[in-house]
Amino acid sequence: MNEPENIKPVKASISGCGGITPTILRGISGFPEIEIVAVQDIDARASESIASEFDIPRYTTEFGDILSDDVEMVIINTPNDCHRDQAIEALSAGKHCMVQKPIARNVKEGGEMVAAAKRAGLLLGVVMMERSDPIFRQMRSMVESGCFGTVSVVRSGLAHTNHLRKPPPEDNWRCSPERIGGGSFIQLAIHHIDIAQYVMNQGIVEVSALSSSMVKPERFPVDETTGAVVRFKDGAVGLFLSSFTTTADRIEFLGTEGMISRDDASVRWLTRMLYSGELWDAKRVGEMHEAEMPELANGVEKLMPKYEPHRMFARAIRGEATLESTGEVGLQALKVVDAVQRSAKEKHAISVG
Repeated sequence: MNEPENIKPVKASISGCGGITPTILRGISGFPEIEIVAVQDIDARASESIASEFDIPRYTTEFGDILSDDVEMVIINTPNDCHRDQAIEALSAGKHCMVQKPIARNVKEGGEMVAAAKRAGLLLGVVMMERSDPIFRQMRSMVESGCFGTVSVVRSGLAHTNHLRKPPPEDNWRCSPERIGGGSFIQLAIHHIDIAQYVMNQGIVEVSALSSSMVKPERFPVDETTGAVVRFKDGAVGLFLSSFTTTADRIEFLGTEGMISRDDASVRWLTRMLYSGELWDAKRVGEMHEAEMPELANGVEKLMPKYEPHRMFARAIRGEATLESTGEVGLQALKVVDAVQRSAKEKHAISVG
């Protein structure tokens, strides 16, 4: 992809040097739109190590140190319970702010972050990585084109057994429902909640849910596994499952004229109209098509940089792109999660508001 000449990079800092941060830094290292000038972590060795590995000039243990005058954008990769306070401090200091999903632990905290960004007149973004995946972008295009008629059913399962097979230390924030803001649904299903609303181009307005904790209840006493039935604005019904007790990664959209599904092995689709896209085509009407992930890998790798969220955020700061994963988008996904948690606790349907 040809890059514009004479790009003025957005100078950015990062809070949180563990977890996803090395992957993000490797992903954005070739982008001329972003220059990382400082990193911060409460663990001095972690911040020094990241700075050394990626040739970042400054590292520190104090969050305030990465809000210096030269910084325009702060990337927050810290635990969920840190997002609100750090984002509000960064926005108050005049910095655009991008946080990992979920935007916060709960709707109240997320709403305060969105309000702070509005007051400051600055951008607040939430990293929902699936929105940068060309596969989901083409799925949305096919739905919008009417390839599947009226999509009336969405089904999703997202689960892993990390807490059983290779559990984090007991003092790790991922083991604390209070620090997470819940359990499996806020950590896992929120990915598919957001991408389902994106692909369908409409919000979820009502939910009914059940939660259970039966395998390791001492770690997640309320939401080890959750199943939710949801209703989209135009009437489609969705089924969403999250769990820390099994493995799953699948989402599918079923319509009156066809269907499309994506799991960790392949994309499968059936449509009654011809379609041509960036990653695959529908050349045979009324027949099931399948593209395995290795077949799609080259196309995905080629297109992914175009939609990489940190790059898009930096371009939005310069007025060169429209920010898709706004604070409001992150807050909407969290409102669905909040309604699911309330429904499971109160044992009745909840409107998403």
